Amino acid sequence: MATEDIHNTLPFLENVGLLLTYKCQVSCPHCILEAGPRRTEEMRMEDAAEWIRQVSRYRDGHVKVLSITGGEPFFNITKFQAICDLAANNGLLVTVVSNAYWASTPEAALKLLRELPSLAMLGISTDVYHQETIPLDRVFNAISAAKACSIPYKISVCTESRNDSGYKSTMAKLQEIVDPVDINTVETVLAGRALVTLGRCDHPMVAEPPSCGCLPAASPIIFPDGRVIACIGALISLSNPHPLVLGNLHELSLEEIFDRAEVNALVHAIRVWGPRKLWDVLRAAGYDAEVPHDFIANNLCDACYRLFSRPTLVSYLANVNHDPDFTRKTAYARMFYLKEAQMLERLRDQLPVED
Repeated sequence: MATEDIHNTLPFLENVGLLLTYKCQVSCPHCILEAGPRRTEEMRMEDAAEWIRQVSRYRDGHVKVLSITGGEPFFNITKFQAICDLAANNGLLVTVVSNAYWASTPEAALKLLRELPSLAMLGISTDVYHQETIPLDRVFNAISAAKACSIPYKISVCTESRNDSGYKSTMAKLQEIVDPVDINTVETVLAGRALVTLGRCDHPMVAEPPSCGCLPAASPIIFPDGRVIACIGALISLSNPHPLVLGNLHELSLEEIFDRAEVNALVHAIRVWGPRKLWDVLRAAGYDAEVPHDFIANNLCDACYRLFSRPTLVSYLANVNHDPDFTRKTAYARMFYLKEAQMLERLRDQLPVED
């Protein structure tokens, strides 16, 4: 995707994620979150309610969509139903990503979705990893129920290789009943549990990160512990602090965190140019020997993860994030390419106005 192609496709902060739980029925080997049945972390209902209210009131309704994810959000169906209703009652469209374990029969799937009238879109994850414990038939049951309830749906398939026979078989079966435009393929990234269980992936590798803007960086996600991270990509598995951790809702209000995000130069540089811009900045600063030179081809998440997992590089990028010249260039690029003037408006007292 060229920089020009992301013009106005996903305005900043109009979609916000809510990671409801780390619990999941399965412990997939590729899971960047390392979710599973033994995890206990989940968002407290009182925290979710307060944060949803703050999301809905931010800039008089600027946020339009609340995207609920996990783990498996359906793990605690009572809490999930309550959060869906609360978000919808606060004027938010509610979407969810699920593994469809709950769709054991067509009847069970239909019954459950009918109990979720506030749900506006259903995302389903399936692949050879999930299918070790969650049969593809359950995905078909969930799709059938979504159609019956007039709920739009999208399918996400993760793979270590697009030449893998299991991936090809899954895609062929899905395409018998799902429009290909509603199926998204994502490459397995060596992060989280995959670092231990997989060790390597059979992806085409290249020496430079891709040169394209990143859409998901427009949508921060809230974690059960209150952290707000710039996107749901592989870097969420990093334990080291970095500038894409936008703040913590136990320390700052959502308004303060989002207002700061509006002037986070690294976030918007990634949105406009992708992590390739940061890679170029690091090389120009003399870090060529330390930056990675092997990336999954055309995979922005892999590039971000490889850059932000190296403490020396993170330290320099943290300084770049406050560099006036880099900030000014990013603010003007954001206005030019994304037609978003908020960063310039917030920095008008600090940035020179060009003729």
